[in-house]
Amino acid sequence: MYFRIKRQKSKDGKVREYLCVAKSERNGRQVRQKTLVNLGRLDELKESGNLNRLAAKLNELVGKQMLVDLTRDITPGWSKHFGVIQAFKGIWKKLDISRVLLEEEEISGKEFSFHEAILAMVINRLVKPSSKLETWRWKDRVYEPAWETLNLQHFYRAMDYLLLRKDAIEEALLKRSGDLFGKQVDLVLFDTTTIKYWGEASDSLLLKHGYSKEKRMDLRQIIIGVLMSQDGFPLGHEVWEGNQSDIKSLKIVVSRLRDRYEINRVVIVCDRGMVSDKNLREIEEAGYEYIVGVKMRSLDASKKNVLLSMPGFEPVKENLWVKEQKLEGRRYLVCYNPVEAEYQAKQREYFKAIIEKKVADYSFKDWIVKNGYRKYINLEGKDFQITMDYERLKEEPVYDGKWVLLTNSPYSSRECALYYKSLSQVEQGFRVLKKEIQTGPIYHWTTRRIQGHVFICFLALVVKVAFRKSLQALNPGAICSEVIQALKDVKAMKFKIKDRILIMRAELPELAHLGFQASGIRIPGEILYLSPENVVPTSAQNLVTH
Repeated sequence: MYFRIKRQKSKDGKVREYLCVAKSERNGRQVRQKTLVNLGRLDELKESGNLNRLAAKLNELVGKQMLVDLTRDITPGWSKHFGVIQAFKGIWKKLDISRVLLEEEEISGKEFSFHEAILAMVINRLVKPSSKLETWRWKDRVYEPAWETLNLQHFYRAMDYLLLRKDAIEEALLKRSGDLFGKQVDLVLFDTTTIKYWGEASDSLLLKHGYSKEKRMDLRQIIIGVLMSQDGFPLGHEVWEGNQSDIKSLKIVVSRLRDRYEINRVVIVCDRGMVSDKNLREIEEAGYEYIVGVKMRSLDASKKNVLLSMPGFEPVKENLWVKEQKLEGRRYLVCYNPVEAEYQAKQREYFKAIIEKKVADYSFKDWIVKNGYRKYINLEGKDFQITMDYERLKEEPVYDGKWVLLTNSPYSSRECALYYKSLSQVEQGFRVLKKEIQTGPIYHWTTRRIQGHVFICFLALVVKVAFRKSLQALNPGAICSEVIQALKDVKAMKFKIKDRILIMRAELPELAHLGFQASGIRIPGEILYLSPENVVPTSAQNLVTH
């Protein structure tokens, strides 16, 4: 075992030197050098004083006032994720979820920490989304001593326990959202998405075939509904059967808002597809206001003529104009984006040229297989002769760049338009749930485990959004993914020095400082653990992380 200086040429042609801990390995007659730990660029280590501090610390640890013989006395060990775990733990604590879970643990007693098992699963979804089995393996690849004693069955039992605390946790989130971000929640955004299920066996009535927003009608699915504040903070979620309509889901949410959330004023904002006269009447009877999208093409001709004509629009902000119109005792708002209108017109002309070519060159069989353009064609006669629907194309420009809202709220036209646009916050949350946190596909087959899995993913979304908001408050220009990557680069490294164990924190990338600050925790010290002299720890219980 020895120090080695490794030289690498960069893209600009400069040669940089890196200080590494290496060892020689023999393979038959060949002897090869294997790098165990890269300590960083040699010039930066010298300039920062870290090289001198490392040498001094090693001298101190062996209790001698001379340089340690690194080739004989030091054995490098593992390198594990550390910084990102600590940062997300800090956010978790700020959200007050720990208090809710720990209070129940203290009352009921425990043979293991439900809280730590839940926290491990939540952070796993943010760092390396995995199955529960792989999460159990993953926790040994991160440095968090509190997780070392967790078994696989603890994760499953913790999911069941978590469901019992759902209402208390979501009520705490509602309160903390105002405390942390300084806004009272009086506008609730709601939307649904579908998550597909790959398995065959199932004991859950949740898994049903239904309209799939993932375009997988062949697979059973569940529906997840998410409630968010206007600025995109997740407040609660529900899981429903995969064939339940959005309208029915909305009714349930309205009822739960009344029963569970102490909100002075509720304005329900939802997109097209959840609107029916009966549904709106029920919302009004419950005492709630609404701002809902309307399907423009479903309007009758007289309403289209009034609402979609260009006169009457007033500017709200760049690329957003609004006009208001009352029809049949109801208040309609029409929003217009001139940039989007121009884009849609160009796209239509582009596809028109493609369709005309396809009509001339392709057979009916091709249209059956590739029917993405079908709304712009006519199929006529017994032979299904294909012709362009020029009348339909002539009608399309009236819709360019527009969307129509229906509301009973006394908010101004400007406020209603901006509130509706904030629905994109929910859509962004769904993208995080599906792509980054990887809620689906689902492999659990019992109702309580499916609900527990979704709740874990929802809490991961809460932590991610809270971290991003804290980061933006400190530095609006910071890119969340880059800061998280910097935190992932902060590793804990284990060394054996003679008969002692040393666990050190790696050098901090610049962005990691910002990440720890956003999480509300102090930057961990360089020395995370040092075993007593002549004692090598056999249990993680003796390790100290702070």
